[in-house]
Amino acid sequence: MIKTYIKFFILIAITISFSQLSFAQNISNSNNPEVIREINQYLKTVNLDKGSISSKENLNNFLADAFKDGWNNEIQFWVSAQWGTIEYKGFVSKQFELKGNHLTSIGNGNRPAKISEGKYFGINFDGDNDYWVNSSFKTVQPFSIFIVYKTDDTKTESVLLESAGAKVNQIRVENGKDGKPELVIESAGTYRIPGLTNGINYILIEYNMKDSRVFINEKLVYNNFIGLSDFDGIQIGKGTVNNKYNHLKGSIYEIGIIQNSLNEQARNNLFNLMKKTYDLK
Repeated sequence: MIKTYIKFFILIAITISFSQLSFAQNISNSNNPEVIREINQYLKTVNLDKGSISSKENLNNFLADAFKDGWNNEIQFWVSAQWGTIEYKGFVSKQFELKGNHLTSIGNGNRPAKISEGKYFGINFDGDNDYWVNSSFKTVQPFSIFIVYKTDDTKTESVLLESAGAKVNQIRVENGKDGKPELVIESAGTYRIPGLTNGINYILIEYNMKDSRVFINEKLVYNNFIGLSDFDGIQIGKGTVNNKYNHLKGSIYEIGIIQNSLNEQARNNLFNLMKKTYDLK
């Protein structure tokens, strides 16, 4: 009798494992077993926590490009509004990060909401209390950070993200003297970089001492010193400006940290994927 039960449970475990693998293979357009393995691991993490994934196809396309262009092992942190979340009473209680550095905040009053914008989703911050945080990883230069976001035009200043620990590293959006939005990077100095537009922007910042670069919507807009600071954890949607808390009013779609700089082909492929995902020119 006991042997029968053992065989029964082993059969169930094998069936579940096989179905998860088959599911990952079905959504993957890549024959690379590493891509399938990575997708399968992410799906398992989200499913065990009873979360949901908005676009498995987007997850697959992202990972297939990263593996093809050879920077998959350099991903230190990546979240997408198209991937895994847990929603509770209209708010997002957890956003699943690709490497396990999941994002949370304390209490419903501080949680952002997931919103649909046609064929894609965004994580929306209300400008008052919403934020995300994870303190379990650190960066060391050279590294790159990629952000896809949209801010509310009526707010003149919004913190996108900053280091969660003692290191000073902040990225925010401010209206310049001409009234147009500009990117502001605080990293052992303040660097104001024009080139932002109203609506969705995608930004790639390469922190590499004197050879640092900033791309805004594909265009190289800055190539000089940025600062020596790294990130010790990450806080999204909240930061300190002039000794006061500032909150993001707008939406975050993607945030990624890569422990290196992308080559031209990989960079262009990433930009093209984001343009396709978010209907950008």
